[in-house]
Amino acid sequence: MLEIGLHTPEARELMSQALRGKLGFEHEYPTVFGERPRGRVVTWKEAGRTSSACAFLVRDLRCPEGDVRLGLIGSVATAEDQRGRGFATRVLEGAESELAARGCLASLLWADDEAFYATRGYTRVGAEEDFMLDRLLRPHLPSPKYVRPARKSDAAAIHALYRNHSRRALRSSGETAELLAGPGMRVLVHDGPRGVDAYTCLGRGGDLGAVVHEWGGVTESLLACIAGTFDERQSVETLFVMAPLEGADLDPTSLPGRLREAGIPSAPGVLALGRLLRPDLALGMLRDACTTPQSFAHTRHGERWMLCGPAGTVAATETDLLSWILAPRAERAALESLESRTGLCFPGLPRRPFLWGLDSI
Repeated sequence: MLEIGLHTPEARELMSQALRGKLGFEHEYPTVFGERPRGRVVTWKEAGRTSSACAFLVRDLRCPEGDVRLGLIGSVATAEDQRGRGFATRVLEGAESELAARGCLASLLWADDEAFYATRGYTRVGAEEDFMLDRLLRPHLPSPKYVRPARKSDAAAIHALYRNHSRRALRSSGETAELLAGPGMRVLVHDGPRGVDAYTCLGRGGDLGAVVHEWGGVTESLLACIAGTFDERQSVETLFVMAPLEGADLDPTSLPGRLREAGIPSAPGVLALGRLLRPDLALGMLRDACTTPQSFAHTRHGERWMLCGPAGTVAATETDLLSWILAPRAERAALESLESRTGLCFPGLPRRPFLWGLDSI
């Protein structure tokens, strides 16, 4: 039997044991398991026992190309002796149905083993950029004189800096405070003459131990925080810094801009695995992004959509629709093919929303 609601002790115990091998992992995810949860948990009960579960959370993501509502799915777990019976598929279907009803374009999740999710229609979507900072850079970084560990009282200042990002999830100051207090987090702030003007987050639970997965503020102060991280973590030879993947709109004075200018190696990455939930929303986004919406038309033919323009028609699957809007690594090759074959132009695509490390579930 499928159930959807707030977290239960049985679901938390199943997820903890299956995903971390111990209890207590729920403190990493206050948006689902905290005192004021925004997310929900889907469970499948077999003979009265919670056999499989997952969590989901609706997130509105802001980006210059246009905001987008996405659903995050995480902590998918099935009891070891109940695996292979399709229970994980059932809880995923339950989460996806709820997210679609709440207006989410697509569901996103993160998995070490992509094969299972690929059979359910998940594909790589979105973009990020990962910088690799070698310890040899430490002497060239600003002094960490004003860098210190964050305090609870810094949460409001940190949230204000977070809100300066043009690509972010629309989370509340309370959510930011809850997330900053998670286990395994090392948050540093630069508290200079003008107060807290930068912060960096390293680690979360048992993950991201050498990854600065969220940051914000003045670039020089951010570099000082990174210097402070190297000083604290003497065993770390390489720090990874996650950032949105910017194109021609990259600000050369921003942290990614400065790192690129300094020749710091980086690699483009994908945001997550995604599955389209609302083809109607995807088609609406395509129309809105088209320079000549009056020339854009579409019809449904079986399980495919026929996209029509002045130069021709293209048959599209759900995966195609999502890949045009949230292209992996923001690559435009598939979009350029669509434009060439239909005679339409979509300069505002792909969209490049970004989820910082604190936002995963």
